[in-house]
Amino acid sequence: METINIQLMYPFISAVKSFSLFLVIAGLMFTAISCSDDDDEAPAVTDEFTTTLSGANENPPNDSNASGTANLVYNRDTRIFEIVVEYTGIDAIGAHIHVGAEDVNGPVVFGFDPPDSPINYTSEQLDAQQESDLYDGLYYVNIHSQAYPAGEIRGQLTQE
Repeated sequence: METINIQLMYPFISAVKSFSLFLVIAGLMFTAISCSDDDDEAPAVTDEFTTTLSGANENPPNDSNASGTANLVYNRDTRIFEIVVEYTGIDAIGAHIHVGAEDVNGPVVFGFDPPDSPINYTSEQLDAQQESDLYDGLYYVNIHSQAYPAGEIRGQLTQE
């Protein structure tokens, strides 16, 4: 029977133990990283509001041939919205979101500068009253021109 000299095998056994320990630590680190909460974030809760802009929607209505659309996405978690407004047939001198019912002319709440189409705008965080006005359908987009300084085309933002 052959005898194995343990002293000669010690470096090999030590290397196997070290490698095994490395694998255990690496496995634990991988598990900890893959279980991180960062991957489990729920998607943002958003609501969409849209409108079609026309002279017929103005108060009082006008016979402008200009037209446009607005698409607003409101993030309920951050209370911030992003809006894209596109229009044609008008040389705008101003563009805004106003607060007021369909048949009411109201004050400017959010101004777009410059008013060139397409307008891409991100709001500041809305306060409770602004959020309520949005959901109550009290916001309208209004594009102003030299011919119609009070507003050439308008559209009431409504939730989809």
